Amino acid sequence: MTSDVLCGIDGQVLDGSDDIANITSWEVTKSAKIGEYVSSTTSGIVKRLVGAKDWEGSCDFTCDGELPTNMPAEGDACTLHLIAATGIGWTGAAFVETIKITSPVDETPISGSMTFKGNGALVEET
Repeated sequence: MTSDVLCGIDGQVLDGSDDIANITSWEVTKSAKIGEYVSSTTSGIVKRLVGAKDWEGSCDFTCDGELPTNMPAEGDACTLHLIAATGIGWTGAAFVETIKITSPVDETPISGSMTFKGNGALVEET
């Protein structure tokens, strides 16, 4: 059973198994495409079918030291490990939609934010 908690204050942005950035807050929205149809078998009444499921979200992050050379840019793939305050975690592959560094790169820690779109399932860890 999937938990309804889809926000948190901890996690990592990963490039393979390399920890690139520490997530300090995040939120995810899950959705499903709902198609509709009418046919002679529905007597003119609209019926609906569940289509593709999707997830997307945003996060704030920090990087210790210099900005990593493998920090994903817009359009790049990464893996997200997201942890809720309850300790429940999720892992999923995603594409970076937008990324913004919100502190000067010569300050430590470097902070930023990004939006992302899931690429496959967001898997709850057990």
